[in-house]
Amino acid sequence: MSRNIETTRWLVELQGFTGQEDHNLRALDLGLRVGPVFCMVLAGAATALASPEMMLVLVPFALLGAILSGSPFDVFYNHGLRYVLKGPRLPVYRAPRRFACGLAGVWLLVTVGLMLGGYALAGQVMGWLLVATAAVPVTTGFCVPSFTFRVATGTMPARTRAVEI
Repeated sequence: MSRNIETTRWLVELQGFTGQEDHNLRALDLGLRVGPVFCMVLAGAATALASPEMMLVLVPFALLGAILSGSPFDVFYNHGLRYVLKGPRLPVYRAPRRFACGLAGVWLLVTVGLMLGGYALAGQVMGWLLVATAAVPVTTGFCVPSFTFRVATGTMPARTRAVEI
């Protein structure tokens, strides 16, 4: 299914990456999915194995995405995938994307706390909910935490046409 450029622009801008040139949008959209792919796969494995230690390993990666100019997982796009896609480097993270990374870090910590605190079922539920939430941007480009940030702050990017996800 081919997505129109206006939809792709809206999805990229939703995460705080404004002012991008049209010819870069598709590569950026794919590049912005790399971090959530790692989070989804690793959190899924940790949840399936009921391993709070494995889940805890993800916490620094998520929190670094919230405080640095990008996520450590962006290395895979910036130094590899972008050359295949002929795309630009990922831009510096802005507030919506940083919020998403920070929320993932807190979510991971809560999940680890539940697992270690003897609340295995609650930890499993939280783990699978995190996996499901990460699966949304992986499959569609729509970042639920960035959307939540935009709604809460009243900074939703304008849509030039109807957006179909």
